[in-house]
Amino acid sequence: MNLGLLHRAAREALGLSLLCGLGLFLFQGLFALLTPILAEDFSAQFLKTRMSRFFLSAMLGAEIDSVGPGLFAAIAWAHPIQLTLIFTHAIASATRVPAAEVERGTIDLLLGWPVSRLQVLTAELCVFALSSAFVVLAALAGARFGLWISGASNGPPLAQSCAVALNLHALCLAIGGLAWLCSAGAERRGRAIATPVVVVLVSMLINFLAPVWEPAKALSFLSVLHYFQPFATFAGGAWPFGAIAALLGFAFTACLFAALWFRRRDLRTG
Repeated sequence: MNLGLLHRAAREALGLSLLCGLGLFLFQGLFALLTPILAEDFSAQFLKTRMSRFFLSAMLGAEIDSVGPGLFAAIAWAHPIQLTLIFTHAIASATRVPAAEVERGTIDLLLGWPVSRLQVLTAELCVFALSSAFVVLAALAGARFGLWISGASNGPPLAQSCAVALNLHALCLAIGGLAWLCSAGAERRGRAIATPVVVVLVSMLINFLAPVWEPAKALSFLSVLHYFQPFATFAGGAWPFGAIAALLGFAFTACLFAALWFRRRDLRTG
């Protein structure tokens, strides 16, 4: 492992990681802080309304049949603001090398170092995995900090929150792996970003429709969000090892093909 490449990749990733991490910490903290207030006006009667159940089920990707602390925690972890920050970090980080370097015309400078392309990609992947863990831990820290400040005693157990955080990290790596695969063969960063963005949007649409529409439910296994369902974890208490394994398997496969493509392709600038 080349320390110079690691230092360069970490320097490039620092700003975005801090920004997304701060955003996730503040969002989770504020949501946890406001949860006791929201819970006072939220009751089981709310779920008797068909429209209410539809929107909650669509957001969480699962049928909602009870009200409790796990429901509010799941809403926070599956909230569009949270997922937008996670996906922004993953896609922006994974399309920096080589797509952005090729577009800027600086790929020759990077590959001019006495290192192989595989070493460059390995350093970028290691920094991405660590920076993704940082932003997810920032979200977890914000959630626990908000619970502590609010004084709530009926929040979700730390073990369940850690399980959801690990699942979210695996989701981030999977989206990043897809973005890296697209970046490895792209001449422009915009083209590399387009495919993972479309995949995310289609996944959100399938996840939105699956609880209420059978054709979408049949296709739900194609959605990356099908493998991230925090409500099931908070409600059941079981760790989602199967979903985590599926996401990590996809991430590993995508990164492997990205490395092969990046290693063999002809890189031209200008």
